Amino acid sequence: MQKPNWLLIGGAGVVAFIVFFALGFVGTSRGGMGYILLLLLIVFGVLGSFIAFNLRNNRSVPMADDAARAAALSPPGPDEARLIVVREGFVGKMQGMDVTVDGNVVTQLKSPRFVAIPLSPGKHVVASKGQGMNPETIEIDVQPGTTALVRIAMNLGSVSVSQEPFDAAIQQRLATIPMVAA
Repeated sequence: MQKPNWLLIGGAGVVAFIVFFALGFVGTSRGGMGYILLLLLIVFGVLGSFIAFNLRNNRSVPMADDAARAAALSPPGPDEARLIVVREGFVGKMQGMDVTVDGNVVTQLKSPRFVAIPLSPGKHVVASKGQGMNPETIEIDVQPGTTALVRIAMNLGSVSVSQEPFDAAIQQRLATIPMVAA
């Protein structure tokens, strides 16, 4: 995944500002639609700045290949355990959410995406944090030979983290969602 060129985006914003400003000036001097164009300039400028501000900490995360996806959706060995963290939903879908396991940042997920993380059997703390939000944590206990599923979601102003059963229905759903490399 390519990192956005913020210089190019900023340059496009400056050009758009100049064009809208010139159109607004010409329109107001002739008694036309200049005030509406000027208002549009302000609205789009504020909206674009808000979006760019909220996406500024997104990281480029490599996608997993087909072999990694197949391995993630197959059962772990009898002495192994696996954690799958999935993020779906519309709210804040382009904003990356950091996923940490036992205090170590593992990846960043946008929506819809998932990641498979090999773990040692036992108790682990999974946390997720959106930009400018408090982290939400959950403690899970993963048994040997099993896969634990944690779902993260961004709501308006908060993050939710919940553990759900890993069954055939979720395996079918994950087969359609892009997977990031851990």
